[in-house]
Amino acid sequence: MFQAGFARVDVTPPLGSPLAGYPMERLATKVWDPIELNCVAFSDGESTAVLITSDFLYVMESAATPIRKMISEKCDIPMDNVFMQGLHQHTSI
Repeated sequence: MFQAGFARVDVTPPLGSPLAGYPMERLATKVWDPIELNCVAFSDGESTAVLITSDFLYVMESAATPIRKMISEKCDIPMDNVFMQGLHQHTSI
């Protein structure tokens, strides 16, 4: 049986946090929209895959690997089935 699950979490940092993607320091002075992580998980009953999208400029491999490993271990999903991406969002973190 095919199953899918969805989740969203607000990870907006506090005002005054540095914004990514600028040649000079630029700090957050207000929040236009929340910065979110969105996740969808799919299973056919035998295999499960998870896709996490983030409102970040990018997701570095050094950050993604431990997160993917933790999800793999806690959810009993092969690490190769856990995907993360940044949406190249300026004015975010």
